[in-house]
Amino acid sequence: MLALYPETEANLLFFLFFAFVIVLSVVFWCLVYSKAGFNWALGLLTVVPIAGLVVLVHLALGKWPIIKRLERLEKETAELRRRPATPLLSNQQPSRGLDKMRMLCSGCNKYLLVEEKAVGRKCKCPHCGTIIVVPGVA
Repeated sequence: MLALYPETEANLLFFLFFAFVIVLSVVFWCLVYSKAGFNWALGLLTVVPIAGLVVLVHLALGKWPIIKRLERLEKETAELRRRPATPLLSNQQPSRGLDKMRMLCSGCNKYLLVEEKAVGRKCKCPHCGTIIVVPGVA
């Protein structure tokens, strides 16, 4: 029957190709919104003419949630690097042994072995390079 109407076959092929392109573009837009930190379902709105344009403008000009998270983490990391080193536990003093004590670096959260005579002085963490003040024993 389709052989009698070749234009119908061409229309069907065009329709299938067009549907495939639309589905593929929606999938890609869903991935883009998801990677930017938005809800992936915003990619579905790209099919709706006016809504797709509005969402695209929001994506281009708005502040992405992933960027907000990155800025928050950078701020927290900077605050951690500015803090002086703290003992292992807040209610205990640094552990002692043979003129050395163990303390926690505020930059990388790794344990350091420092000499007791370094109490109150600045030292550099060998792991991350953060300058920290060795806490004293009360």
